[in-house]
Amino acid sequence: MASTLTVAQISTLSAAAIQALSPSDLAAFTVTQIRALKTTQVASLSGDQVSALSATQLAALSVQQFAAIPAGDLAALSASQLAGLTAAQVKLLPASVVSGFSAAQLAGLTSTQIANLTTSALSLIHI
Repeated sequence: MASTLTVAQISTLSAAAIQALSPSDLAAFTVTQIRALKTTQVASLSGDQVSALSATQLAALSVQQFAAIPAGDLAALSASQLAGLTAAQVKLLPASVVSGFSAAQLAGLTSTQIANLTTSALSLIHI
């Protein structure tokens, strides 16, 4: 079971091995295990895998790890996942992704998060 992998084991997994993990396998990862993922491993996650991560798991990602998530996967984050993002992570959301957020996704953002969106992202939001 993937949740029993050690930090050392996780850090050595190839992109193909990461992709072979089911979304439920990743959802069972602890914060420590999530933090052990290399940026190349995070970049290889599928949309379904990213969607399975909890708000807590996403918030545990370093800025470098979060930046490695493909824009298309960021666009599919739920309102609850978005609500858990750190200010530093919110600053990394591409304007093109933010402009495509649904009303529900935008409603999930806190006032602090909105204040941390880039000017270009804010200018593209149409409510």
